[in-house]
Amino acid sequence: MTAIIRPYGDTAALIEFTSDDGAIPNAMALNRVLRAEDPQGIVSTTPSYDSILVTFDTAKTSYSKVHATLVALLERAHPELNASERLWSIPTCFDPSFALDCEPLQRELSMSWDSLVETFCQSEYRVKAIGFLPGFPYLAGLADTLRCSRMKTPRARVPASSVAIAGDQAGIYPLDSPGGWRILGRVPIPLFNPERQMPALLAPNDRVSFLPIALDAFTELGRQWDHGDLDIRTWIS
Repeated sequence: MTAIIRPYGDTAALIEFTSDDGAIPNAMALNRVLRAEDPQGIVSTTPSYDSILVTFDTAKTSYSKVHATLVALLERAHPELNASERLWSIPTCFDPSFALDCEPLQRELSMSWDSLVETFCQSEYRVKAIGFLPGFPYLAGLADTLRCSRMKTPRARVPASSVAIAGDQAGIYPLDSPGGWRILGRVPIPLFNPERQMPALLAPNDRVSFLPIALDAFTELGRQWDHGDLDIRTWIS
């Protein structure tokens, strides 16, 4: 596992991994070991795309000790072999009633709506991180032809389960929230439920593809979900 460890202010260390597909599983592996070992003086760990920020209490430890601990743990941190093998095929409705940015995107990208949706659904995406809302997946893999600007003035409310793009990424809003990403459509189930054993539907390093469905199919899947009749395990391969 190749990583660079450096100070990040007076009370933190930043561990940066090579920025390829191995960065995420390596970061997750180190984060898992850090949580299991709980070294003295470590206050928190915050994993990201290709790095982990480790904060520490200077009254209980020092940067040199934290550095030595991280070097030792890097030797023992190994990605789980089956940690990133889930491929989701998520039904998604791109009906105009859900596609809040249909017209602006067609103008900016100089594409018809059908071509835009087809291009979006042809790609396979990788969950790079979860944030800024609980369960919000940052998805890498957006086609270059779909790279677009964010809204200059964010919406006060983006409906939960909205599928969106911005810059070179895609995402799915798990909750009603403000947001400035461009909205393409909607998935028929919630992505985040605090009552589930795993509240977030998606996890870092999952792969995701979007399956376009009509409005009536979307409505039926939502009805099945509300009645507990929808088995989303069939969406995973």
